[in-house]
Amino acid sequence: MFEVFLLLSLLLILTCVVYTSLKIGIAPMPSSFKSAHKMNEISLSLKKDIVVDLGSGFGFLALYFAWKNPKIKIIGYETSFFPWIFSICLKYVFNCKNLYFYKENYLDIEIPEDYLIICFLFPKGMDLLEVKLKKLENKVISNTFSFKTKKPIQTYVLDDLYKTKIYLY
Repeated sequence: MFEVFLLLSLLLILTCVVYTSLKIGIAPMPSSFKSAHKMNEISLSLKKDIVVDLGSGFGFLALYFAWKNPKIKIIGYETSFFPWIFSICLKYVFNCKNLYFYKENYLDIEIPEDYLIICFLFPKGMDLLEVKLKKLENKVISNTFSFKTKKPIQTYVLDDLYKTKIYLY
């Protein structure tokens, strides 16, 4: 009986994640360790007190930043329910007091200009973010995907299998 309950629960979670992924256009994807490390390295030179992870997925990138920077406030925004819940669980498992997760669409929130934005979005998500940020002067560190019209201040190419690009705006 327990196995049936477990199987049905996993099927429900999978169905919800697939539904949300189809609705927003992409499934939650974790950043690689190398890209998270490089993004954190770049962020240290910018000396920001608050870092916002837009589309935080399962929370690995935000967790990495919180773990490496215990004096900096890290905020993650995610729209998909189960990745958001998983993120909150990770926050408590790793006891990250400087990490906060919210179940909200990053397009619907106000982001103060002095916040650093980190993200691993997708092309459409980057287009929507670029439109949102036209009025703001936030620094943005993006994993893999770039803005269409804004030119990056710096582009970093990682020494990994995919030659991953990290963009600083």
